[in-house]
Amino acid sequence: MTVLNRESSRSKRPEKAGFTLVEASIVLVVMSILMAVAVSALQPNDVEQLKGSGDILAADLRLAQSIAVRDGTEITLTLTASGWKIEHTGTGSASMIPTPSVGGIGSGYEIDVTALTGRPVAITGRLRPTNASTNSITFTSTGRTSAVESTVFWLTIGTGTQARSFPLTVAPYTGLVAAGEIVKGQPPN
Repeated sequence: MTVLNRESSRSKRPEKAGFTLVEASIVLVVMSILMAVAVSALQPNDVEQLKGSGDILAADLRLAQSIAVRDGTEITLTLTASGWKIEHTGTGSASMIPTPSVGGIGSGYEIDVTALTGRPVAITGRLRPTNASTNSITFTSTGRTSAVESTVFWLTIGTGTQARSFPLTVAPYTGLVAAGEIVKGQPPN
């Protein structure tokens, strides 16, 4: 006599394994939304990019001054179409000017600020109080500038009503660099 096992006579239903296509799609959509929000939150905004560019320019102004004092000659920082460059312009001899660690272009010390920020940053120079335009500043062997007025470098990012401007002021007799406050719009005249 054969005894049938009740378990074997019933048809077994397959167990559910994994996710359905709809469930997987919902998870992917939610993850995509979260990633988009996270990536946009991690991108530096205009103010951060402007301050970062200003910090680098201020450091390079201090570098030009320190090389001029160290070598007892004149060193000039000149604005270029894409940023600035540092060159020996004095009559004395200067030791080697280092190459920049980031944002450098060419064989000398030249910075492409757009490469650093990913966006164009316009830089203009003014002498205060006369408001005369300038595109360079020269540091002498004593650390002061060759100008008798303060030199203000305005960094601007954005256009129109979205523009933000940030001033760096170099004192003529000490060569000290002071950062101002970010203002909305283009630099004031």
